[in-house]
Amino acid sequence: MAETNQSLQTLDALSSVRGGLASEDGMARLKALELCQRLQLELETPGETLFRTFWAQTAHHWILFAALDLNIPKILSEDGESPKTNTQIAKLANAEPVLIGRLMRHMASMGTVAELGPDTFAHTKFSRYLLTDAATACLTFMRYFQSVSTKAPEYLAQHNYVSPTSPQKAPYVWANGLTDTTFFGHLSQEPKYGPAFAGMMRAESEGKPTWSDGQLYPVKEKLTDVEDSNGALIVDIGAGNGQDLEWFHKNHPDMKGRLILQDLPYITDSVKLDGIEAMAHNFYDEQPVKGKYHFKPQICAKNLLSLSTPPGAQVYILHQIIHDYDDETCLKILRAIIPAMKPGYSKLLINELVLPDKGAHWFTTALDIQLMLCLSARERTRVQFMELVEKVGGGLRVEKIWTPPGNGMLDSLIECTIDP
Repeated sequence: MAETNQSLQTLDALSSVRGGLASEDGMARLKALELCQRLQLELETPGETLFRTFWAQTAHHWILFAALDLNIPKILSEDGESPKTNTQIAKLANAEPVLIGRLMRHMASMGTVAELGPDTFAHTKFSRYLLTDAATACLTFMRYFQSVSTKAPEYLAQHNYVSPTSPQKAPYVWANGLTDTTFFGHLSQEPKYGPAFAGMMRAESEGKPTWSDGQLYPVKEKLTDVEDSNGALIVDIGAGNGQDLEWFHKNHPDMKGRLILQDLPYITDSVKLDGIEAMAHNFYDEQPVKGKYHFKPQICAKNLLSLSTPPGAQVYILHQIIHDYDDETCLKILRAIIPAMKPGYSKLLINELVLPDKGAHWFTTALDIQLMLCLSARERTRVQFMELVEKVGGGLRVEKIWTPPGNGMLDSLIECTIDP
């Protein structure tokens, strides 16, 4: 009876977000998804949950890989997306109709394709998405990474069930029998899986609000035009393909100041973006975009007030960089930025997921586990970020942590400054 009452309460809560869904409120959509997941778990028996997890979902994973090998999403798109029978799909895929029928039925039961009649199937929005480059990149990398996930229990047992801390000894390195390298070091030598990983990261950020769109951070209140013609407004450190700077330029096209994308040469050499300057830089090295003073972490910021110091950038930003590294490495990265910051002027923005103290979303917890497997790294809580910044020294402090509403699926923005 208690479980039934709980399910009824969840249904009532789901009804309460109907108005938000009708007005296409993004937060209402996320809340509805959370409640639907909760309702399913409340209504299922424990056995049903077990078999859905280990039978249905596991089979779904490898069937999706096979479906891409067989070009099934593309086949479903032919002839104006007209419904296709098992026999038609099998002929175009050069496969046995009986096998195709078995694969299609399970994909239909999982919502990947629509089952319109006996042995007849058509596209859904998810199977259409499988045609995109983003989906191809995701599935290519996930297929490659599956062996690491499978071996994770053995790794933990052999390492006494302690969280790994060395990227050179991460589960990914161990599972692949590698030596003297790291996840990123190995991927840089993989012509297929390195680009697939990059594509998966782009797909992960699709559709999410950015720090510069005004929903999370009050850009127009916090940033001002840079009047010096050579002055930098934003330096995006480890920026990858420059997606964040593209969004900033789109959201604030009239804001004055250089937009500088920094990453390793093999990335910056191929970046060509209007209004954005690419600059090769290793973030372990001292930040080159700075004023003419030389501020060292051990020097008190107040001693610099009397100096005539052309400012460095108004904003230095790290987006999903810190979560890739342990505290010791993060301190090296952060301390390399401090000498470039002008006290009372420059801001350091750390754009990362912040783990809530309770009720973290599955996306966040899953990403935390993937970071452990790949890099011996982790997501951090609010307290852990505060402690990390405090250890940096040089007067750096957290001014505010800007957290989006919801259940922690979206990135927060940790705003850091140096007091004048």
